[in-house]
Amino acid sequence: MSRPPVLCAGSTELDGRPLLELAEELRRRVDNNALPGYGLCVTFRQQPVLTDIYGLRDIDRGLPVNIDTLFRQFSMTKAIVSVAFMTFCEEGRVTLDDDVATILGAAWSPAGGLQVVEHDGLLSGNKDDDKALCRLESGNTIFFRDVTTGFHIDIDPTGKGRCRWDDPGEWQAFKVCSMECQKQANNASCCMTIRAHTGLFLDVQNGFVSASSTDAVTWILSPQASTERANGSCVGHISAGSVVSLQHVETGLYLAVSREGSVEDSFLHVTENAAIAAQFKVQKQSWQITARPAKNSISFRHLLTHSSGLDYAGVGEVPISALDDLARKLKDRVEGRQLLTLKDWTAELAKLPLRREPGTKFEYGWSLDVLGRVVEVLGGAPLDEVLSKRIFQPLKMMSTYFATSHQDASARLSALYRFRGLEKNTANRELKDDPLSSLWVPPRGPSPVLGGGGGVETYAGGLLSTIPDYLRFCYMLLGKGSLDGVRLLREETVELMIRVNHLERMGLNNIWDGRGWGLLGGIELPNKSQRADPCHQPGACGWGGWASTSFRVYPDRDVAFVFMTNCIDGINYEELIRKKIGESLQKRRWQHLMRAMDGSTCGLCAAMHAFSIGKKGHRDKRAAIAVPDPKLASLSVEQPVMLQSLLQNARNLADEGSLNHLEHEVANLESENRLLTVRQLPKHDFDIQLQTLPPTHLGSPGTALWPGSAPPSALHTRPQARDGTIPRPIGAAGNVAAQLAELESLTEQLRTVTQSGNRG
Repeated sequence: MSRPPVLCAGSTELDGRPLLELAEELRRRVDNNALPGYGLCVTFRQQPVLTDIYGLRDIDRGLPVNIDTLFRQFSMTKAIVSVAFMTFCEEGRVTLDDDVATILGAAWSPAGGLQVVEHDGLLSGNKDDDKALCRLESGNTIFFRDVTTGFHIDIDPTGKGRCRWDDPGEWQAFKVCSMECQKQANNASCCMTIRAHTGLFLDVQNGFVSASSTDAVTWILSPQASTERANGSCVGHISAGSVVSLQHVETGLYLAVSREGSVEDSFLHVTENAAIAAQFKVQKQSWQITARPAKNSISFRHLLTHSSGLDYAGVGEVPISALDDLARKLKDRVEGRQLLTLKDWTAELAKLPLRREPGTKFEYGWSLDVLGRVVEVLGGAPLDEVLSKRIFQPLKMMSTYFATSHQDASARLSALYRFRGLEKNTANRELKDDPLSSLWVPPRGPSPVLGGGGGVETYAGGLLSTIPDYLRFCYMLLGKGSLDGVRLLREETVELMIRVNHLERMGLNNIWDGRGWGLLGGIELPNKSQRADPCHQPGACGWGGWASTSFRVYPDRDVAFVFMTNCIDGINYEELIRKKIGESLQKRRWQHLMRAMDGSTCGLCAAMHAFSIGKKGHRDKRAAIAVPDPKLASLSVEQPVMLQSLLQNARNLADEGSLNHLEHEVANLESENRLLTVRQLPKHDFDIQLQTLPPTHLGSPGTALWPGSAPPSALHTRPQARDGTIPRPIGAAGNVAAQLAELESLTEQLRTVTQSGNRG
């Protein structure tokens, strides 16, 4: 019988209801066979708030997930290797901007022969492309780029069709299985069957585009006549550079593309109307590569921020570029046990050209695996020994390692599964690593090349760990480098790693989803839009792994979560978890805010609270008895700037920044009101004293209500205001009564959140 989720959210920064909804949704996914099993722990101040363990770690043997189940971390290894490297920086052994070649040798420098890809074999029908090579034939690898958005037809690992990414990769590659071209009315059309990287054919089922058929599915590619002539292709034949529409023969439907809000994604759908069918430029991979000498050196900062120029060439199951083909041969040598150390692999990798010029673009790839070799050299020992000495032993992470024993694997190692196809069910689930014959257990494992970035083989590599162990790593980050009296890093080092967007400092674009990159993972940036997004919690930092694992720390809230499961290419569970934790944080903040305002000595705060919870008749009574000085506390007091600011926040309550500001301003109003009622300030000193009052009395750092020294006309703090001799507000703030009426109207929409908060 499964155990219910354990929730202890009563007195924390997290509201319990969204967390229980999260647990219910994750359990529903397991019950529907979309997920084998999982473990999730959300913590506040190192204490569990939600602990949910559900499902099976090994389906065939019926073994359940437990709190100490071992999961494969893959790319969550990166964060740990990054911390290990920074310990050497603190010792003065290296600096972030030193050249990698100073540790790994001249082969990693431009002077030593480091190269960058100039042409990776992708043909688009440009004037310099070889026309004979551009011609399409069966067996070719091709891509379809929408001419309007610049994005490519993309098949995700589940088989779902999309249109995304301006750079073609494995998920955008199609194999031409058969083709037959005909000339019709001065135009060439081609009947083609194309197979995606998943091994299934591109199809339309139930009105949706997918790679979901095991049987060949025919499409008609109809080119624009002008492009056929322009790229010099033979009459009656389609070549790289041809701009074509794609029509599904069985249904007669055309592919169409609609631009979505994301900068990296568009909606791929079907239409009966040929006039609005999308036009795609055909691109072909020729497998011929040219390279040039690199101009820039690779620094350690480049490795930490994935701006070294290294990508994940060779990592996929299907090669899609000439560089990819070369890198796959390197991976095959590791899997064939021809390369037996991280040192050997790194030396061979240096012989391959980089995808990008170093320091010019974020390119997720082998950077942290190379950094793992740097850590070996600096530590004078294999990577596993260095990590054990510098990270795992000090933090008491006793169940984190690159390999384990047969006995340990039998007792608690999860199986590794992968889904194929749109439907998450037993038929589409593949077992990729059996705990009793695991690639992490002798004699098959571990991989001889210890992957500091998650592994350099198809499946093997990266650390094994448990939820309790990885939480201790998160606690160290939230403790600013210290845990249980043991200091691993200095506070300023941790701040540099999880608070600073180094891509922005380097003048580079941010990564996907509006996130920046620190020195160990993606970081949430302040939301410049006014759109509410519970997922978006500025200051949060974390990353995930290939087997759908993820972690995140929220330094401003002392909150962390670790999610572990055993399914490659599953649904994006991290996004669901971030969303529910964001909702939980926002609801709890409103609860705290309303309670603070309810007990406030400031009449304006009391009125705002009464509006928010719907107790309109309570407003005047609370305002009148709030403090001994009715002129100061009543709603007729001359505080137009304060009211104006609160009103502006009420207009944008869904925005995270406004919520932050409102919390600080309520604290400021409270502090000022308390001090003004207990001190008899000289009238001539009133303005000066008000501007020097403490900014907040809450636990978190406050922001001054007024920046710098605001003019008296804006502050409206003349001595007469305190005497009550000015009948109504003056200046830019407007009429208090009218603003209060608008405030009342605006805050009606908060009733659901705040009323539920008062019950919590």
